[in-house]
Amino acid sequence: MPRLRSCIRGASVVYASGPYLAVLSIIIGSFLGVPVVVEVGDLRPIQVADGLRGWLARRVDRFFTQRCALLVSTTEQFISEYYRKWIRVTTPAITLEN
Repeated sequence: MPRLRSCIRGASVVYASGPYLAVLSIIIGSFLGVPVVVEVGDLRPIQVADGLRGWLARRVDRFFTQRCALLVSTTEQFISEYYRKWIRVTTPAITLEN
């Protein structure tokens, strides 16, 4: 974590790919005032799971994605269906198709 913090400190923006790097970057970036752009890939089974486990995963997902500056996805449906409709994230998003 200290190594990541030192890398972020000098940056004007951080691009994080993957959920673990995204969470760490958002936490550190928020303390340092550095905006974080998060690339969102495939949904994991826990994100769409039923019950308390799925509900909790979606709440954590929403908490962190609401705090990033931009979401980047390879498909518009991923943003519109999961992030907008299901967990109601209002963070700006763009789609970069392969």
